[in-house]
Amino acid sequence: LRRCRIVGNRSAVNGNGGIAVFDLQCKEGHAITNCVFVGNQMIAGGNSEAQRSGVIVVRYYGEQQKNQAVDVANCTFAYNIAANHSTAACAATVYAGKLHFINSIFYGNVINWKASGGADLSVTSANGSIFAEYCLFDITADPEEIDANDEQRRKLCRHHFNLTAYDAKYITLGDGNVYGNPDFVTKVDEFCSLGTNIKSPKLLSPTGTSPSFDEMFSPALLSLNVHLRGRSGYTDEVTGEHRSYFGKSAAIDAGNPQSDYSNEPSPNGKRVNLGV
Repeated sequence: LRRCRIVGNRSAVNGNGGIAVFDLQCKEGHAITNCVFVGNQMIAGGNSEAQRSGVIVVRYYGEQQKNQAVDVANCTFAYNIAANHSTAACAATVYAGKLHFINSIFYGNVINWKASGGADLSVTSANGSIFAEYCLFDITADPEEIDANDEQRRKLCRHHFNLTAYDAKYITLGDGNVYGNPDFVTKVDEFCSLGTNIKSPKLLSPTGTSPSFDEMFSPALLSLNVHLRGRSGYTDEVTGEHRSYFGKSAAIDAGNPQSDYSNEPSPNGKRVNLGV
């Protein structure tokens, strides 16, 4: 997948559903480059470790397939919703195989408060693993859930990544990751206002009430804007208008110094931005 905008889709499969599911045997591996996944909804989930869904699901079959990898570069995963899942993650789930993220953004993804999967990343078996480097994560919740004696776990919290003792073995954070708000054009509070019971970018309402989305919610998802705010600005793909904002997103010029930045217009800081 290259240069795709995957927005406002809905997966209602009760089991191994998702927006992009890799579950067949392959010899060469797969790659996703310069894509945006925003406003997608997973509205049904599985009931076991083997049944997971999310924006990306890696579930290769066979003992040898656990070494097959999906490489994801310069992608944005934002404002996706796992509404009624009991076991699913939202942005990316690995059951068997490997996911490698670089120069990507995870922000504002929402899971049901009962979900055991993480809002961004989850590994559900010993045959799966995730490695993330030079990525942006929002990490702002439940500091008491973080083990201050463990550097990796201190950067993550249970409700965001579902970093249980089990997951800690299979989710690895490499160099260059940053934590905070990417400062999208569409702010997180604007996203939360689109549907009922969305109380934070992490969790749906912890009151036991399932979210209720009316038919107007899905069209609204199509208007979510995940361009980065900054003085250099961006060109609107639809109108051709150039827009700029005061300040600078934490995702600007935060990519791997070895990554090619030549496709970014000047001034580009001579370093690739994170995200699509």
